[in-house]
Amino acid sequence: MKGTKFENRLLPELPHPSRANGERIAYFLGQKAKEKLSRLTDPEKLDNSKKNMKKILKSLKVKGSK
Repeated sequence: MKGTKFENRLLPELPHPSRANGERIAYFLGQKAKEKLSRLTDPEKLDNSKKNMKKILKSLKVKGSK
């Protein structure tokens, strides 16, 4: 949905899907524990992004949908 409010609000919250971001993506998806992250990964930033993404998705729910 290029150029839409959805793209502008949601995509900045996702870690870029590159090989260099493998650790960030694994943590974001809950596949890697916080205590096993390298010092280069900021878990608080990822936790905030995930929280923001959930808020955005919740706000996009259409009335009557499940």
